[in-house]
Amino acid sequence: MNYLNQLPSENEHCEYKKAQNSFPKDAWESISAFENTDGGKLILGITETKNTHQFSVSGVTDVQKICDDFWSGINNQMVSNNNFINDDVQIITVNS
Repeated sequence: MNYLNQLPSENEHCEYKKAQNSFPKDAWESISAFENTDGGKLILGITETKNTHQFSVSGVTDVQKICDDFWSGINNQMVSNNNFINDDVQIITVNS
């Protein structure tokens, strides 16, 4: 998918979070909801324009830090049902 031209719609199976410099604390709520239903995708590095509900790629400044924050939270049981494996995390590079 060309993420620069069209992002999939946000819905009960797809959630966007800004996450430029750190793993967002409110993402754990989304992850828990996905774990308690039939799953979903959390996509980081996406910013919502206020009042328009439009999204744009804002990026992540330190991918390794975000991944470390995620795995640290998972390992510290930020969600009650941890079914994550390494293949569940994907890093997508978007060239502008």
